[in-house]
Amino acid sequence: FRGESYQPSGLPTMHDADDYSPGAGVRSGSTSAQRAASLSWYEVNFSSADKDAAHRNRQSDAQVPSREQDIKDAFRIAIFIAASQGCRMALFVTDQAFVGWIGKGELAGAALARNWISLASTPMSGAIASLNTLCSQAFGAGNPKLAGVWVQLVIVASFALAIPQVVSMFYVEQIMSYFVPSCQTSDICAKAGEFSSWTALTVLPMLVCKIAYVFFQSIGVVSSALVTSLIVIVVNFVFNWLFVWGY
Repeated sequence: FRGESYQPSGLPTMHDADDYSPGAGVRSGSTSAQRAASLSWYEVNFSSADKDAAHRNRQSDAQVPSREQDIKDAFRIAIFIAASQGCRMALFVTDQAFVGWIGKGELAGAALARNWISLASTPMSGAIASLNTLCSQAFGAGNPKLAGVWVQLVIVASFALAIPQVVSMFYVEQIMSYFVPSCQTSDICAKAGEFSSWTALTVLPMLVCKIAYVFFQSIGVVSSALVTSLIVIVVNFVFNWLFVWGY
């Protein structure tokens, strides 16, 4: 550049800056139009910079919650999540209680089938559980679109991992016969296979509900899951009563 200074077009040059001096006025050789343009440029830029800085400070102050508010939010979320988990346990206990009324063999078969279902669903449950951390980080960084991308990826991965789980649930009788010696002398494995085959029909709706539950939990929306769980407890009890006892 040979010592020449570069100045973008549309901005005052260094000579224009020399024309304007806040304390000494404007050089006598400048025209009134140049003086007005130079003065207005400095005033606009200085005032806008001050306004932007003040706006950023106000935003940062508003986004920093107090310690008391953090504690209240943590307790609120913990209470709702704990209540939702309690509702899930209530569903499990209700199902086991009604199956136990059918017979001891049915109860043993259902318990055996649940052991395999829990083991086979571990990869899918792990993929869904990662959604909590990923979406929380995305929303915390102010990037909700990234959270949506993570949800779509987890949906695809969960459906892919659910395929071998569903297939294996139709062969629980054959699988458990290798691990449970009592299946050779009783029909426990046959009942476990029957229970698991019917449970395989619930994997898809449970998958969708669990993804929605974890996603809303990651963004702090936990009350809706509790309300839904309470409704499901009542519906589950009614259907168990109808299908098990028949009246």
